[in-house]
Amino acid sequence: DHRQIAITRGCLAECLILQSKAREGEALLRRALAVSSKSSDDFLKSLYAALLALSLELQKEKQKEVTKLLQQATALLKRVSSPPGKARVLSEVGEVLTLRGELPRADDRLREALKLQQQHVLRDHLRTALTFCRLGECAAFQGKLDDSMKNFQQAVEMMSSDHVKDHPLSGRILLGLGKVLCQREKWREAEGHLKEAVKYLRRALPIHSRTCEAIIELSHCLKMLGKHEESAAILEQLCQHDGSDGKQTKATASFPSTQQQQIDKLLAEVEQLKSEKKTMQQQSAELQQQNAELQQQLQESKKQCESQTARQSELMQQVESQQQRLDHQEQQVHHMEETMSL
Repeated sequence: DHRQIAITRGCLAECLILQSKAREGEALLRRALAVSSKSSDDFLKSLYAALLALSLELQKEKQKEVTKLLQQATALLKRVSSPPGKARVLSEVGEVLTLRGELPRADDRLREALKLQQQHVLRDHLRTALTFCRLGECAAFQGKLDDSMKNFQQAVEMMSSDHVKDHPLSGRILLGLGKVLCQREKWREAEGHLKEAVKYLRRALPIHSRTCEAIIELSHCLKMLGKHEESAAILEQLCQHDGSDGKQTKATASFPSTQQQQIDKLLAEVEQLKSEKKTMQQQSAELQQQNAELQQQLQESKKQCESQTARQSELMQQVESQQQRLDHQEQQVHHMEETMSL
């Protein structure tokens, strides 16, 4: 069954794209598209054209072919009668347009997809949550943070069910929400979402550009909260990964050079802050020691002052006593003078 083979290849290609293996996914999608092109199934032809465009766009290659594939997917979509099928293709097209920076067009396609999904698909369907997520990302790129926040929150709500909350899509959604909160400088609120995002993504996609992005974002958030040790620790963990042979390998080698540069820059910033913090702690310790010494000197001076005051009081008493004896002697002399005069 050629149709079933094409569907199997398409599903496998989607899994590969999810794992940042767009080139491997491209090969499978070309074969799936070639097989489906011989059939009358316009949905599959439209879907695989859109997915192939996505795999090429992720590789930043063959931009003319991407444009042609998007046109092909859109033209075939007019003959697709299934609302869920239309919604799925529109959502994929919307993601490609977002990646290309064609944000108004992407927003239109994604909203059209969401409308169809909400009307004809189960409201808690994973693909509907994915469309909300994609709308959130598109809005964030346009600086529409309120819209972005609402879409991400809708997606989070749809992913709250026990049977789907551990899906890697949860990590992508929480990452998007955390990034928007960071843009609004709501660091404490962002921290919780980003930690959850990293947890889900690490579990499903330990070496993946999106996992790397989540860790970088979390590290930056922790840095802004003053948690420099924790910020540095997660970056250092990212730079090392246990290979299948048990040896330590550099995980970031598979990430885009821009992300490697971000990691190096952020790690340098955090190390600088840690160094400054250590210097400040040393200075603080020195100041505390100096303060303790001054307090001790003050106490000693106080004791000396009290001793001198006591000695002065004793001398004053002696002077008063001498004065009293002199007064008594003067009285005696005066009395003797009177007696002799008589």
